[in-house]
Amino acid sequence: MSSFAGISPGIPFERKYIAVTQPIKYSKHRNNKRVFLTIAIVWIVSAAIGSPIVLGLNTSPERIPQLCVFYNSDFIIYSSLSSFYIPCIVMVFLYYKIFRVSFNFVSAARIIRLGAA
Repeated sequence: MSSFAGISPGIPFERKYIAVTQPIKYSKHRNNKRVFLTIAIVWIVSAAIGSPIVLGLNTSPERIPQLCVFYNSDFIIYSSLSSFYIPCIVMVFLYYKIFRVSFNFVSAARIIRLGAA
């Protein structure tokens, strides 16, 4: 399988963002059905990314069976983008937003605490 199963772009990170920014909404909407659906989506997308190579996309007249080499540059680009680069960009963006919300929360709490003192 591709690394998408380990990275799972946006799905759990989006939940973390909601958990930080809207904790009441997060706890209200979290249930076993959503967890199962999230896991199913991750596995389906992961299988879709990895299946072309298993289904024979790597066949070529110059292919040497003893070597594990990818001959299809389109597959290399598609799988790299969809299993690493796009999820990485989404994760960095969402973690930045989580950090910003958390920082603002701590700053506001500090101002309130200093104002009360």
